[in-house]
Amino acid sequence: MIKTVKKIKHTLHQGFGVPFGLSSGRKLSRVAAGHLPVLILMVLLNVPPALAHRISIFAWVQGDTVHTQSKFMGGKRPDQALVEVFDKAGNLLLKGKTDAEGLFSFQAPKISDMQIVLTAGMGHRAVWALSREDFQETGVESDHNQGFNAVPQREAHESNPKTPNNHRSPESGLSAAEITALVEATLDRKLKPLMDRITALNENRISLSDILGGIGYIVGLAGLAAYMQYRRKRSDPER
Repeated sequence: MIKTVKKIKHTLHQGFGVPFGLSSGRKLSRVAAGHLPVLILMVLLNVPPALAHRISIFAWVQGDTVHTQSKFMGGKRPDQALVEVFDKAGNLLLKGKTDAEGLFSFQAPKISDMQIVLTAGMGHRAVWALSREDFQETGVESDHNQGFNAVPQREAHESNPKTPNNHRSPESGLSAAEITALVEATLDRKLKPLMDRITALNENRISLSDILGGIGYIVGLAGLAAYMQYRRKRSDPER
């Protein structure tokens, strides 16, 4: 708010030729009244970037695949927005673009910490970080980053009759691995609405700086209006 008041002082003195604190309250009131819309516009244009249209990206891991969902505040989905994936050292691993629903999925090239950066133009940018633990929690092994190919693993299990995953349920005729895959697919469908909800909560979150900034601008405008009213009454008591 202090910066805003200083900016108004400077504008009155430099732009309108009226020094702040001029004894002629009537002249100040006339000038301020004629340029009040300009002053209000100037204050509104000084809104910090945090109050502009926000964009957010949310990512989660399912098996060896990373899914991302992006949204503007208000629910609009960014179409053809650039998504870049970097490793811990800042090296670009891969990139792609969101679809019409703001979705983008990719198979992780390796199991490691990674940073997903969304760029939607006009200064819109969002970042989401994934850790190595996010992959381990889904049951994906990280042995030399070769745990993504499920086919060789299954063949290895089938070659060993003592492996529990080769055991088939007599009721369903499915192996333990196939049952696990079915359960994971079902969970994916059930959890998607929850993921959407979490994304919505993240994008609608208002920070303390947003609140204080809004209060500051309101107080600044109210103070300016009160000052002009005071000067008007002081210069013309009959009113």
